[in-house]
Parts: sequence; structure tokens; C-alpha cells
Amino acid sequence: MSGGRGAAGGGRGGGDADAAQGGPGGRGRDGRDAPRGAGGRIPRTAWPRLAVLTAATFAAITTEIMPVGLLRPMSESFGVDEATVGLLVSVYALAVTVLALPVTLATTRMPRKRLLVGTLVAYAASNLVIALAPTFALAAVGRGIGGLAHAVFFSVVTSYASELVPHHLVGRALAIVYAGTAVGSILGLPLATTIGTTFGWPVAFLAVAGVTVLLAALALALPSVAGSPAQVGISLRTWWRRGLMTVASANGMLYLGHFALYTFITPLLLTVGVSLGAVGPALLLFGVAGIVGLWISGAFVDRRPRRLMLALTALLLLALVALAVLVPSGSLVGVLVACCVWTLTLGALPSLFMTAAVRTGGAPPDIVGALINMFSNIGISAGAAVGGLVFTAAGIGALPVFALVLVAASLALMLVARRRAFPPGAPRPPAAL
Repeated sequence: MSGGRGAAGGGRGGGDADAAQGGPGGRGRDGRDAPRGAGGRIPRTAWPRLAVLTAATFAAITTEIMPVGLLRPMSESFGVDEATVGLLVSVYALAVTVLALPVTLATTRMPRKRLLVGTLVAYAASNLVIALAPTFALAAVGRGIGGLAHAVFFSVVTSYASELVPHHLVGRALAIVYAGTAVGSILGLPLATTIGTTFGWPVAFLAVAGVTVLLAALALALPSVAGSPAQVGISLRTWWRRGLMTVASANGMLYLGHFALYTFITPLLLTVGVSLGAVGPALLLFGVAGIVGLWISGAFVDRRPRRLMLALTALLLLALVALAVLVPSGSLVGVLVACCVWTLTLGALPSLFMTAAVRTGGAPPDIVGALINMFSNIGISAGAAVGGLVFTAAGIGALPVFALVLVAASLALMLVARRRAFPPGAPRPPAAL
């Protein structure tokens, strides 16, 4: 494995002197190591570049979860039940699970810009196929195309973001870029849902396709970042020893619990009295809470990452306990409040998990991005599929109980993994693989 790359070990090239500042240990412009935990600001030249990556992650996540808000109209259009439409989420996530690591390893030498533009074009093609699909089977094919793009996308943006700032600011840069994942979940989904329920669900997919084409054009202006000059290897022993697999496992369990419930957020809201036309605005309300969580993540990710992750995961657990009690009772206001707390935590946790994984130093950022992406999508695909079974067998009220058990397991893993996977201290140097 080639050393000295990304968050754990410096620059792969491509940024200007004011932005990249690569080198082992995260050297500054004068060549000295930046102090661990040091302050500092994101370089001015890096902000527009990070903004493009953030917008790209927003489009990627919106593409991934868009069927969640459109289960009812899509099921009516294709003549299948809502649980079956939920499998479009599983198909997408399964493609990512299977392809993330092999595709990332196969493309490590490719220039990052070319790969980023290619994934954005593939997202556009995926959404276009789904919008025009006359059958559910063809829509599933379109989701497979999106899953292929998603398999490599997050490894690209993780390594790209790591190159645009000094080493000691990588956590903040990743929080900025991964804000797009949170905003996609908390704002992109309700906006797409509102468009889809107002103008027809195919219009929502066409709109997101247009956005991804625009972002592909903007990505052409990003600085060139070379691929790895040498073939990257895999060392499972190092991944376990450094705590990378522990972070990935905790992340996967949390995603499994979250998406077992979130995939069916529309029927949950309908059950407690929200009208179909009000589902989009309700999701937008949850998005406001998620923005608060996003701000919390950006403010504290480089200060007290362990305490923040534990506190937010515990808060998520409490929100799920509340939903387990309130959904069967039909308490509309209580459910809306609990969902706001739930989405507040999910606004922050994705970037915190990615930062924790990068900081283990177990692998270069692009491989870390692929691994976390793979485990996230194991959770998403299994969550959507098993959540559908639970929904069909036991009803919507059983889903919060199922979700809270898995989130509790994730929290327990974080608590016992203090030394390696979720330490309170600063980033480690990269592993020599």
C-alpha cells in the first residue's frame, strides 16, 4: 500500500499550495507538522471545492433514499405493495455492499476527478431510467445503475476532501462534505417527496437527474487529484488491530436499525394521522432538526468526538424508545417530536462515523470511504428488507422496537471500544500495510 495519502497521511496531489498541504503527519505551508488538535481555518481556496463535494453527496444521498418518501405513489403506479417498492432501497444498497471494495480497489489508480464526474453521470442515468420505467423490474435495473455509482462515490469524495485541507483540519473538512449526506436525508428527501406527490413521482427523479448533470459539469472545475501510484492492498488484521472494523461494524448496526424504520417513515406518519400531502412538509420539519445536528457535528467533531458520538447515539436510542411507545398509541404530536429528535441525531452521526474511521489510521481515506460505505449499505439493505418483513408480519408499531435493539447494540460497541476504535484523542498516523 502506498503511504502518505489523505487524512491519515498527507496529500496525493492536485490542490494548490494553500489548500492541499499534504505530507505525512499533515504538514503546513512552512513544512512543519501541524500540532495535533490545533485550531485553524479551512483555506479560502478549499471552500468552493468542498462546496461542490458537499452538493454531490447531497445528490447522492437524495438519489439513494428517494423511494422512501414515494412508496405510496410508486406502489400504485407499478401495481405492487409498499413493502415491495421498499426493495428498491435494498437493491441499491445490495449493489453497493457487493461492489464497494472491489470497485474502489480496481479504480485506485484512476484520476479522482474523472471518477467523480463518471459517478455523477451514472446517478443521472439511474434516475432517468427510473423516471421513464414502465415496469417495476426496469425501475430495479435503474436502481442497480445508481448502486454501481454509489459503490465508488464515497471513497472518491472522502479522499478528495482529505487532500484539500491540512491534516489537523480533515475532521472538519469531512464534516462539511458529509453534511451533504445529512442534508440529503433531512431536506433532499422531503423536497423530492413534495415534488413527487405534487407533480407525480417521475418528476422528482427527473429533477434529481438534472441536478446531478449540473454537478458533473461543476466537478470538471475541481483541481486534478491523481490516483494511487501503487496498487492498494487489504490487511484485515490491520483493520481489526487499528479499530477500523469496529467502527465499521458499529456504523452498520446503527444504519440497520435506522433504515428498518426510516424506510417506512411514510406509512408510520400516515398511521398516526398525517395526510399524504403533509408527509413532505413533515419530513421538512424533521430536516430542520437535522440541520441542528449537522451544526453540532461540525462544531465539535475535532474537539470531543467520542463524547459527542456517545451522547448522540444515546439520544437516538431514547427517541426510538419514545416512538415504540407513541406510535401504537397514535400520538401525533409525540411522534413528530420524537422524529425530530431522531433526525437531529442522524444529521450528525454519518460524518462522525466517517471521521472516526479515518482517524483509526487503518487504511487510506479512499479505502476507508469504501469500507464505511459498504457497511452502511449492508445496514441499509438489510434494514429495508428485514424492516419490510417486520412491517408485514407485525405492523408499523413493531419497527421502532426492532430499531432500538440494533441501535443499543451499536452504542454498546462504542462503549467497549474506547481504546482503539473510538478514542477521545487526536488522529493517529497511517498504518503501514
